[in-house]
Amino acid sequence: MKKIFYYSLILHSVVVATTSIKPQHPKALITKHSIEKTDKQKKQELKKKYNELAHKTIKGMSEEELREYITLCVSLEYYEEAVKGLEQLIALTKNMIITKEARIEIADIHFEKGNWKTAADKYNEFIKLYPADKYIDYAQYKALVSLFYCL
Repeated sequence: MKKIFYYSLILHSVVVATTSIKPQHPKALITKHSIEKTDKQKKQELKKKYNELAHKTIKGMSEEELREYITLCVSLEYYEEAVKGLEQLIALTKNMIITKEARIEIADIHFEKGNWKTAADKYNEFIKLYPADKYIDYAQYKALVSLFYCL
């Protein structure tokens, strides 16, 4: 019991100490998502575009269509659909940069939704797959914060 308390105290200290030096979020080329509230008219336009794309199955979409679909899903806060689209994009694309960004996006979505354990797992997966990536500090920080919230 004491061990858990000390670990949580140390983790809390690290999180508090690092909040002022929080690593930068990678500029996501896939969704460019800064999750913000849109006005009613713009939301209707987005839903119309989403409905045009949603009639296709995710597996039948091209890479460009998938990117547009993911961007629309995030804008409309359809996060589960966005994650499915990102997973399909990872399977479809041969571009390593897009693959890395998609993995970070999936982790970020889980983090935003409060799925701390899943987010931590996804960030740790990114860390294992790309240990020399320029966004490794960001992934390590977010994994640490996610694990802290799991306690």
